[in-house]
Amino acid sequence: MFSTFSHLKRTIEKKYPEVEITTIPGVSSITAQAARTNTSIDNSFVASDGSPVDTKIILKAKHPEEVKKRLMEEGFNEFIFAERLFMDNERVSLDIPQTGDYFSLMVAKKAKTNDKINKINKKDKNNKKLVYFVGAGPGNPKYITVRGRELLESADFVMYAGSLVNPVVLNYVQGEKLDSYGMKLEDIADVLANKVEEGKTVVRLHSGDPSLYGAIIEQIDSLEKRGIDVEIIPGVTRFLPQQPLSRPSLP
Repeated sequence: MFSTFSHLKRTIEKKYPEVEITTIPGVSSITAQAARTNTSIDNSFVASDGSPVDTKIILKAKHPEEVKKRLMEEGFNEFIFAERLFMDNERVSLDIPQTGDYFSLMVAKKAKTNDKINKINKKDKNNKKLVYFVGAGPGNPKYITVRGRELLESADFVMYAGSLVNPVVLNYVQGEKLDSYGMKLEDIADVLANKVEEGKTVVRLHSGDPSLYGAIIEQIDSLEKRGIDVEIIPGVTRFLPQQPLSRPSLP
């Protein structure tokens, strides 16, 4: 997280593909400062390594049209509006409305093309070949979401990272299980795609929340090249403090 690890990992994988890399997560300095200073993060904050901010996520976007105008002045040119995510009346759109409710958000990007986000409107939810990326949560099996547990219980095939996922979570799995430890990216994508082509319900199980600094982009790109779509089921992220904090009496 904001380290040289990502660049180092890519370099090693390119020059020494036979070398396997296992990541052992640590406590982020952002989380550490909140805990050490007893600071409750309950308002907007920026976490930055000093590089340009090309993405902003606006929560509670009750006036999205006004937010869009302000962000356009800052140079943002791609926008996604989302409301009531993962609920029955979910809405995700490139068209920015005038109003949104308490459960709405906006994603703003400084980008050159709309290729990625245009895929949102191209999904055929009835006939698509699909892999579910499920977040297992921070480790405690009680912190997996209801949707995540339902998918684990109903899946025909679950691939998981044995070095990161609590094995107790796997007790929910009734179908076939496979530990991806030691497998290369292309092999992972091949197995997932083949299981989907066999007509099976397929889950890729990650720790924490898959979308928050998770190693899923390369897997998603590889699956898309094989004509396989993905749906990400968010999990409880390790990033967040685990209990409310009171303000300290600092020296």
